[in-house]
Amino acid sequence: FFNNEYAQKIPDLFDGSYVNSEVNEQLTKSIPGLITGDMLENYATGDGFTELREVLDENSISAWNTSTPIRLYHGTIDDNVPPEQSSDLYEDFMNAGASPAKIQYIPLDGHTHETGLIPWGVMTINWFNSIENY
Repeated sequence: FFNNEYAQKIPDLFDGSYVNSEVNEQLTKSIPGLITGDMLENYATGDGFTELREVLDENSISAWNTSTPIRLYHGTIDDNVPPEQSSDLYEDFMNAGASPAKIQYIPLDGHTHETGLIPWGVMTINWFNSIENY
């Protein structure tokens, strides 16, 4: 699934010996640089990716009709995790019958994965403080 340069490194990088910053230093931020062209083009329907799709699906959670408040924050220009993952999850919660009063999707306009950390942290602490007696 990974281009050769990274395929050889990945098992060692994720063996628990490294902190996140050390792992990040040895990988690229470019998805086409990290993932093979075949995977980029054929992941969704290619026979060679069936098992991977199944494993990832088994490892994923689905939205549910919850009574617990949940907030989904996401930088609108996040280049690590596509913002659509949060907006799609919000829609999945709504389709599962969750109340918009309980689930909120809060896009962090103009923020990346990194620059959204401080606004997310401040908003989360303020929100937790507002519901501490929930």
